[in-house]
Formats: sequence, C-alpha cells, structure tokens
Amino acid sequence: MDWSIDRLEAIGAAVATFEYWLGIATSVVIVFVHHRLKLPKLKVTGGSGGSKKTDDGKPFEYRRLSITNTPYFFGYPVSRDDFQVQSARIYDPEKRVYQGHLMRWQGEPENKPFKTKIPVGETAILYVYGLYEGRVHLYSGTSQNNIDHGETLVEVGQSRKLEIHITDIFRRRHRIAFSISAEERRNAMQTVQVHFRVKTTLSDRLQQVRGGVREVVSALTRPSY
Repeated sequence: MDWSIDRLEAIGAAVATFEYWLGIATSVVIVFVHHRLKLPKLKVTGGSGGSKKTDDGKPFEYRRLSITNTPYFFGYPVSRDDFQVQSARIYDPEKRVYQGHLMRWQGEPENKPFKTKIPVGETAILYVYGLYEGRVHLYSGTSQNNIDHGETLVEVGQSRKLEIHITDIFRRRHRIAFSISAEERRNAMQTVQVHFRVKTTLSDRLQQVRGGVREVVSALTRPSY
C-alpha cells in the first residue's frame, strides 16, 4: 500500500514538473511568434517603367519596383513594425560581391535618396536600372553625370541572376532575387531591349493558389441567375 502511495506521488510530481516546463516552453513559443509577427515583411507588389528625354534630347528609360511592407500573415492582418531602410544594393550571388553604389528611392530628397521609411501597409518605389544609348546601368539619376557614373549591370547578349539586398537600421537584410538580360533591338529608338523578372517566392505561389481556390469556390456557389 505504501509502495502504491509513493508511486502515485512520484507520478504526480512528474506530471507537475512536466506541466511546469510545458508552460515555460509555451510562453517562450508565444513570445517568439509574437516577435516574428511584429517584424516587417517586404514584398514586391508591382513594377513599372518610364522614359524621358535627357538634356541632349536622347531617350532615357528606367525601371522601378514597388516594395510593400505587407500587413498580412497567411491572409490575416497583423500589426507589424515600420521598415526603416538603411540601404539597398545590387548583389551578385555568383561572385559574392556587391555591385555599384546605393540604390535610390523615389520621392526622397536629392541629398538623401538612399534611405526611406516603409510603414506597415504602405509602399515605396525603388529604382533598379536605367537604359541610355544601349547601356543598361544601375539607376543613379537622370542627369548626364549620374548616368555616366551608373555601373553597367548587363551587357548586350548577356543574362544575369542578381539580388537586391534591402537592409534596415538593425542590419536585418531582405533579399529580392531577379534575372536581367539584354538583347539587340533594331528599328527602334532604343537599340537594346531589356528583360527583367523578379523571382516568384513560395509565399507568392501560395497566395496565387489561395486566390485560385477562392475563385473556384465563388464560381461553384454563385447563383446561376
């Protein structure tokens, strides 16, 4: 009988110890998940191009990306921190080196064009490349001096896989992988055509799947008249 009581007490102590450590582990997980949900999450939500005439009357084209600090987690809105951009640069993963100078953000002052703030749910525009007289270069502005100092990103007939590294004030780094190529184009104002494509992430693919499922469900449940 005493043996049975001792055994039950040992089991009870073990269960209490397990519940204690389970409570600590659960608290740690909750704190970690809450911290991760608060972190900014950047996402490419669009891209656009533009063109203008330089001071000498020659055509100049450029490409931009829309970068959003998305407030969603698996489709549900969450409260994230603002993303304080410290720098954005082109990175060559094959050579493991950064290429060119800092990238510019649209709308920032000319004396501080390399930093910006992206509040949660809002979008900032990042310039990627310029095209002038058949040369594809890192966008550095539209003046002749800036164009001359923009480093060449891709030669005609060449294709490259590069990354954009966006770093915040805490040195957290967000990567955007993309491919870029250039080919000769005849009978056009610009003698070079640029192909630019951002790599689709797993999150993008899951969102596309969810969107497709919603459309199918909507089509099946929508009244026929």
